[in-house]
Amino acid sequence: MIDQKLRHELEKNPNFELLNNERITPYFIQLSKGSKSEAKMSDITMNDGTPFLTPASQKQFITEFYANIYRKPVNEPQNITGCIEEFLGNDVCSHPAVKGSKIPLNIANSLELPFSL
Repeated sequence: MIDQKLRHELEKNPNFELLNNERITPYFIQLSKGSKSEAKMSDITMNDGTPFLTPASQKQFITEFYANIYRKPVNEPQNITGCIEEFLGNDVCSHPAVKGSKIPLNIANSLELPFSL
């Protein structure tokens, strides 16, 4: 109630509106103008910096680049059960904060069920 009364009193002040309006900053103006230099596809070059001979080879390079980023690592084990516990160690896994933040098994299993209405 006190906050509401103070807010009401502040709103009566003629300078309140002026002080609380959003102001356009020089940074915002610079953002709105946009960048003068825009990236082009020709900026993408081979790993050694030489340009591609054809657009098709450039497209293949880009495709392979992103495919390699999201590809599973070759040395990733098939069964990853327990890898988090192994990584964190027994001290961290047995800490009350970690134990309290684990999702109980019955809730975890219910989250794996198909969506239903």
